[in-house]
Amino acid sequence: MEKLDVSALRIAEFIALGSDMEDVLVKHDTAALGLEPVVSSFMIGFKNVSDLYGSEKGSPLSKDIELADVRRDQCIIGIKGVAENYQRHFDPAFAAAANILLRTINQYGSNIATQNYPIESLSLNQLCNELEATGEVNEALVKLGLKDWATEMRTANTVFSSIFQQRTKETSQQPTGSLKELRLAAKADYENLIDMLDALKLVSPSSSLTGLIKELNTVIGKYNELLASRHIFGA
Repeated sequence: MEKLDVSALRIAEFIALGSDMEDVLVKHDTAALGLEPVVSSFMIGFKNVSDLYGSEKGSPLSKDIELADVRRDQCIIGIKGVAENYQRHFDPAFAAAANILLRTINQYGSNIATQNYPIESLSLNQLCNELEATGEVNEALVKLGLKDWATEMRTANTVFSSIFQQRTKETSQQPTGSLKELRLAAKADYENLIDMLDALKLVSPSSSLTGLIKELNTVIGKYNELLASRHIFGA
């Protein structure tokens, strides 16, 4: 079976993977292949994640979180993009300021906007502290005309953190368990299915099993391409 780092998938992508794989599994006689128990656990595990995620998405705060996250993402993406362009400036003073700013930003990761919510909040908060402090970093920010943008980033991150805290409190009151726990359980179900398919391929190969594995690998391949494109383009 083709390998896939399912932990790197965003939650909606993770759920979509389960749905795509289920579409393949139901077309095959998995019971005859001896896969029924692990397939059943796999489907239940992903359904649990999908159901709770759907419930959380139904909260008015979930949409607010998405919008607030986009707002702060645009800030860090924009600031970094401007600095990257200034690296090519004909004036050495502007190029030097750009290098200082990028060095500071990159301390918190090559793509802050793709970090998970809490880590991005922490990264942006610490970055804003550096940008606002007196010194060469702040001077570089002013030199490139990005002070207002940095102020907006601080505001956007503060707004996001406030909404996220409200949503976390709301979620903690749900008795169905956390999305993180359910996702980890579904990940284990996914890995059990993959391990079983690999084992059967060795001890009990058949044309039916080969066909199933080929179709599932096609699905998994799509998600590997997605992760590869995100790494290249920083999506």
